[in-house]
Amino acid sequence: MTVNDLLDLAVLTFKERDLQQPQEADRFFGEYGIGNTVEFPASPYERFVYYRDLLMRLRASDPQKFASVHKGTPLYFLSWVAFDLHQFEAALHFLDACIDEDKRKDPTDWFGNPGPQFLMLNAPAQAAQRTAEMLASRMDQELSRFQSQYAVTFARSHFLARFAEPMLKNATGAVVAAFYAFVLEFDDRAVDIALRSAPQLGSYQPLFLHLFKGGLLLETLLKQSFPHLSAKKLGEILQHPDFKAKVGFNPPSIREVPISTLCTDARLATPEAAFLATGRLRNMMGHNLIRDSLPNLPEDYIILARQEINAFLYSVAKLYL
Repeated sequence: MTVNDLLDLAVLTFKERDLQQPQEADRFFGEYGIGNTVEFPASPYERFVYYRDLLMRLRASDPQKFASVHKGTPLYFLSWVAFDLHQFEAALHFLDACIDEDKRKDPTDWFGNPGPQFLMLNAPAQAAQRTAEMLASRMDQELSRFQSQYAVTFARSHFLARFAEPMLKNATGAVVAAFYAFVLEFDDRAVDIALRSAPQLGSYQPLFLHLFKGGLLLETLLKQSFPHLSAKKLGEILQHPDFKAKVGFNPPSIREVPISTLCTDARLATPEAAFLATGRLRNMMGHNLIRDSLPNLPEDYIILARQEINAFLYSVAKLYL
């Protein structure tokens, strides 16, 4: 049986079965899903395309029924294979969609399902255990680096229980997911630079887009944390008395400066330098991607991305721990 034959059969079965109970939908997607490999990635692109095509064909066959059927299983596997493809934003998009399906299916006990528990880095609760373990290990590395730099105690358990879980339950998991995606994309961009023979890049757009996201991530976190400041820009939030009272210092102005100055100032190992770099990048990259080149690669990029991670984690530490 070819893939197209299997998809045609899935559509036919979808039309014939009721599938209104979540358990029936889970059995259906168990029959017509292709899963993923447990120990290591294998054919992730083909698996990703299959699950996407399956859902698209089912939606085209009966949009109303498709909307009502519980789709947590295929969305979970779409997320997992997207992780294997290093499409981290797509992976966390589909994971977020999976969590929404869990909430719709079980409004009371949804938090214990694999999707939410993935964002809580609970690897034993996952079919995608190897991926959750990878992400947990990566978060441990960043938290350990942050603790060492700022001489604070910031364990993964604190990050999850006091920040990630309340965000998931009371607001949105999007901020948590976006932080994970930012860190994982940082790793890929750093590798991309290292694979070039010449020290300078022909195009800095992938780096600048990533650094822009780091600034936007901090702004989103602060607007979630200070709802009464949600209409303000990042620079205004950083200068607001409520924010200053929480972080314990006066952030400097984030007015635009030359790239060389931005990179030099970012080398200071202080929280002020982290917020300064992040705010400047948010403002500068949000208006124009055509910029002067980073003076020293890969060092400048790594320093800037880590400062954005520092600003995010420093905010979490001061606002949630």
